[in-house]
Amino acid sequence: NWTKAGIEVVVGEASFADGETVHVKGSDGTVRTLKAERTLVAVGGVPATLGVPGDELAISSDGFFDLPQLPKKVAVIGGGYIAVELAGILHGLGAETHLFFRGETVLQRGFDKYIVSALMAELAAHGPSLHKRSTPQRLFKAADGTTTLCVVDAAGALQEHGGFDCVLVAVGRTPCTASLGLANAGVDVASKSGHIVVD
Repeated sequence: NWTKAGIEVVVGEASFADGETVHVKGSDGTVRTLKAERTLVAVGGVPATLGVPGDELAISSDGFFDLPQLPKKVAVIGGGYIAVELAGILHGLGAETHLFFRGETVLQRGFDKYIVSALMAELAAHGPSLHKRSTPQRLFKAADGTTTLCVVDAAGALQEHGGFDCVLVAVGRTPCTASLGLANAGVDVASKSGHIVVD
């Protein structure tokens, strides 16, 4: 449909040379230079990781769709709607599901407090198992091949939760802006998150 609309599709890795010039490197190594008065940046993101030792033992929210079978016992880490949704699905399918989140409740950003309160009551009544005020510290493989999750609780104590066949991390997404050379175009990027700064 893009072709029908007269839009040319250029496939490759793009980076800004300046505010009106974009270089696109193709898979064959050739570089094409495109010029435009304005360029829309809509590169999406990739699942964020915990950034703790043993991170590689977890799957992302994208990896949920690649699970070959339902895990018997699963830890879901995150307090946003994707973590809550996936924990609910896994629990509903019969997996022993544990939801770990840093706050007192899930959905702490941008959701109505009454909805959150009702949701927390339903989660407490029907599952999955809730582990509030839990900050992940590390993951490690146990002798039986399962994964153990170490968290710091609200009191500052280190706790180990083990026997997980799967640990799923859903703690947000990281924008794919690092390789774009946005500074060359005069575009400010938040140093920690990689998000484009807007007014």
